[in-house]
Amino acid sequence: MTKKRKNKREKKKKSGTLKRILLLLILILIMLVVGIAYRTQKNGGGLQGLLSTLVGHNEETLKNLDQIQILLMGVSTDNGGKLTDTIIVATYDPKSQNASLLSIPRDTFVGKKPQTGTGSDKINALYQKSPERTLEKVNELTGLNIKYYMVIDNQALIKLVDVVGGVDFYVPMDMKYDDPSQDLYINLKEGQQTLNGDKAEQLLRYRHGNLDKKTGRYLGTYPEEYGGDDYGRMRTQREFMMATAKQTLQAKNILKVKEIVDSEQELTGRHRFFTDIFRVTTRTGIALGLMPNKYGSCEDKHIMIEAGLPPKYINDAVDLREALCGKHDFEVKVGAGNWIKYSIELKENDIQVMPQPLGSLVSASTNANGRQLKTAIQYWSGNVIVFDPGYGTLDTYIVKRGQVIGKGETFPEYGMHEVFARTCRDIEKEFGLSIEVPELQNCLESGEVKVIVSRRPLKTRKYSFKDILEKNCVEVCKEVIERLSSIYNYFVDYDYIIATGGTFEAWKDVFINAFKDVEDLRVIPANINNVSVSTVYSNVNGYYYYLSNMLGRSKTA
Repeated sequence: MTKKRKNKREKKKKSGTLKRILLLLILILIMLVVGIAYRTQKNGGGLQGLLSTLVGHNEETLKNLDQIQILLMGVSTDNGGKLTDTIIVATYDPKSQNASLLSIPRDTFVGKKPQTGTGSDKINALYQKSPERTLEKVNELTGLNIKYYMVIDNQALIKLVDVVGGVDFYVPMDMKYDDPSQDLYINLKEGQQTLNGDKAEQLLRYRHGNLDKKTGRYLGTYPEEYGGDDYGRMRTQREFMMATAKQTLQAKNILKVKEIVDSEQELTGRHRFFTDIFRVTTRTGIALGLMPNKYGSCEDKHIMIEAGLPPKYINDAVDLREALCGKHDFEVKVGAGNWIKYSIELKENDIQVMPQPLGSLVSASTNANGRQLKTAIQYWSGNVIVFDPGYGTLDTYIVKRGQVIGKGETFPEYGMHEVFARTCRDIEKEFGLSIEVPELQNCLESGEVKVIVSRRPLKTRKYSFKDILEKNCVEVCKEVIERLSSIYNYFVDYDYIIATGGTFEAWKDVFINAFKDVEDLRVIPANINNVSVSTVYSNVNGYYYYLSNMLGRSKTA
């Protein structure tokens, strides 16, 4: 949203109940994106707490505020984050302290030819072009002038629901639906219950039941008195979001949410460049470069930094330089040694930033000594897909003739976390042991889980899950290959796939074998010229080689 000035916050008594429960939807989404819930609570909670956090305590400012309108877009990861399942206009009037929500049906037709009725004619498909297109169309349909939007995927909400211990909610009807193609299985009973993250996702995604083959009609549709199919779904989504907000804003949950937000903020947005972890990591790197070695002492060195950002965040390079530029005075201690003081000033010209996928491309184009290979011209003059599967997401980038095309594609449903999640589910099915992903990660070194087989007397047994983990690793990789092949027209327009990232190390054999017989397409591991270094570090190696070669050329010139 808008940049906020830091203001001293006075301690205030907590206000009474929230004036309008509808505004809580705004609060919960803001918490997930910018982390102001904790500050709002300290400012008194409720509407005034929110406003005090955003604009300060100036009463005159509060009185003169115009209506606040935000477009909220809920994106489902099952469709690759391409469609908006939920579109809501949230409006709050500070003067009257009234709030309202307006749901816009996802199937609202926005095309030029109503008779086509295709998916691309619907408003939920505009998001794949850009969220700004959705905002523009909503303003056109409503006659409003909404300036701000927020995007949240279903996984973020699911995570929040689990963190706050589930949400008490009345499921309005029995919900039963099976779609193996999406790995979607909904099975909820009508009634008051506490929904965990998984059940919350089922609730939010339910539209109607399975198809009755005899009648050709869908079973389990929302009754007309509740709103019918789409309207019933939108009503359920709104009511669940409000219930989630109410649960989240309980005092016992505020700090839990704050911890999540803080960790997330360290990964995305401008905020990440001004965190303690970023500062410590950066200064540690600077210290390592300044330490006496064969290249000279601290006084003999001039530090230059080459960094990379994902293409969709490349404009954040301005903020990155802002965080790095200036005087750095700090101390570093190595092991049992003494504290060593460092003082250095970085200027804007000392900091170079490049699109992240180019790091892997440079790495694949250079040898272990950083010298460019003859094959480099082939990569840089051809059509390349940089394939970067990580822990939480899978990213792909198109590079044509050395230029990154677009902002890249992100698939939040794929990555090593998905492999671990499936392994956890299979462990529960096979051994009856409920285990979460963090616990599984702690067992990776041994490859075993401990199961209680008897409580009186207490007996335990260890079971190996290595085969289960390997099976899921292969399955997810094959799904990724099929998905990407479909999206990129079986790669007929591409010459190379440059593969990088930590997860690729686990997928390498399966991935390379899948394309070994495809003509005119080569899979190139980003570390192909230095296999002793994992593809985890390929981007970073590429940054180093690029800067080294650039400095070498300038010295020669």
